[in-house]
Amino acid sequence: MLLKSALSFYRMHWISFSKIASVPFILTAISLVLKSSAPFVSSVFSFIAGLAGIVFYIVLIKMIHSGKMFGTVLEEYRTNMKSFFPLLWVLILSGVFVLGGVILLFWVLILSGVVGLGGLILLVIPGIS
Repeated sequence: MLLKSALSFYRMHWISFSKIASVPFILTAISLVLKSSAPFVSSVFSFIAGLAGIVFYIVLIKMIHSGKMFGTVLEEYRTNMKSFFPLLWVLILSGVFVLGGVILLFWVLILSGVVGLGGLILLVIPGIS
């Protein structure tokens, strides 16, 4: 039932979703076109496209939550900019937690496995020690 209602919602609003998604897409396309001829300008467009991608995420969530688009694409991006820094903060904290988990996983599982395997080799092969 939930999937059916979500798909019908996306079918009704696919034009609005396409308009909203076109902003980061166009900026990324410009960045890729300029990559070989003007690398600095391409980097600037890539950075702006990344920021537009974060705002796109906010606009998309608010549009899905409200069920409709309230204005033009530019107005949607402007009105949802106030949520940019809180979302950026959440994304940074999530990245830090994931990185911490990966480091912990590496130290606990991989290094302990290597140390344990080394100890096992010393026990099994009597001529090494």
